Amino acid sequence: MDMKKRVLKTIGRLLVVIITSGCIDFSVAYAQEKEIDSQIIVGSDMAGQELANLISENVDGVKVEVLEQYDSEMTLIQLKGKGNLDNILTEIESESGVEFAQVDYTMSCEKNLQEIEPEDSYFIYQWGLHNNGQLIGDYGVEGVDINVYPAWQITEGNNNVIIGVLDSGVDINHEDLQDSIYVNQNEIPNNGIDDDNNGYIDDVNGWNFFDNDNTVFSSMYEDFHGTFVAGIIAADKNNFGICGVAPNVKIMPLKFISTTEGNTSDAIKAIEYAGKMGVDIINCSWGGYDYNKALKKVMKKSNILFVCSSGNEANCTDEKEVYPTCFNINNILTVGAINNQGALESFSNYGSDVDVAAPGMNVVGTIPGNGYLFGAGTSYAAPYVTGIAALIKSVKPDSTYKEIKKAIVKHVVVEEELQGKINTSGRVDAYSSVKYVMDKYKLW
Repeated sequence: MDMKKRVLKTIGRLLVVIITSGCIDFSVAYAQEKEIDSQIIVGSDMAGQELANLISENVDGVKVEVLEQYDSEMTLIQLKGKGNLDNILTEIESESGVEFAQVDYTMSCEKNLQEIEPEDSYFIYQWGLHNNGQLIGDYGVEGVDINVYPAWQITEGNNNVIIGVLDSGVDINHEDLQDSIYVNQNEIPNNGIDDDNNGYIDDVNGWNFFDNDNTVFSSMYEDFHGTFVAGIIAADKNNFGICGVAPNVKIMPLKFISTTEGNTSDAIKAIEYAGKMGVDIINCSWGGYDYNKALKKVMKKSNILFVCSSGNEANCTDEKEVYPTCFNINNILTVGAINNQGALESFSNYGSDVDVAAPGMNVVGTIPGNGYLFGAGTSYAAPYVTGIAALIKSVKPDSTYKEIKKAIVKHVVVEEELQGKINTSGRVDAYSSVKYVMDKYKLW
């Protein structure tokens, strides 16, 4: 066979390989195509319809509907059609003017509760506020608490301070919470009119972003978690039940979770709403493992301090990141859980992204229907720190999130058992944090 024929034959074989390989790749790609009916969040400063038109023109086989346009330069979009969702998101992200495109991730909270027998007062069980070595699960170590008694000599909170509970709903009629719930004075209750022109009708006590109505409490089953968190922060200081860390501040329910799960899109709306309504501190006792660019963006653009639970999987966050804990933004303060002996509790996530520790084992909180329970989890450690942040905001109302965060993280009680596990190696100290602000700004 002459050289020319050898070359032609070789080229022919190569073409067969290339064509065959192409067919295999095509069939694999085709096999991966599925029916799509998904909500996605796209970061872009384009108007919603302009963005939808761009996607429709450049992505084949999908129908695009704009569901929501956010102030934070993001758009919630419904995609329907056939294709590979990951490839579509990559294609959208490649378009000029698009910052990111992601799924509307679901985030979750956990419940870990034990019932206690009703009594006239449960303050004796609140070792996180006053640990005298009492037996709660195990005997505690005296003084291992948040040192709030001397802080209360300075302030028990100011009713002009509004704390957002971004969570499930809150039982606003609970005997220990009803006087601690935010009231929108610019809204006339139940008249069906948006009196303050903020886009929400009859938002007297906050808003239910999960159901998109003003019913911030639906049922015990749905709104257990948020009610428990609210009680740790601001249960009334009276002759029954429990006492919150900052009993005189106000709680704004920002319901985006039902039972244990909620979507990013609803969290975005809740955070934007809270910012407009003057909330400077939000408790976030939930999270997820998805790197949630949309959530990060709305948090970063706000001037709100987000106090976040580190999570309950006993993981090192340096090795397995959890969000919002591991977002590299300045206005997040992340909390791990300790027990009444001062050790990091076995379930608590830990690592360099976890700033401080607070009581999170066998703590008492409020539950719907005028009830009280013991609970465990970083979900219940975070509100102790939120309460301290509220006390600082009460003595210095113009405090920025940077000032509040600094006052807390720089004045922890360092514990040898927390070294290498908590960034500051310490548990929070309410009095030292509040006193620092009083001294620094000459507020005595």
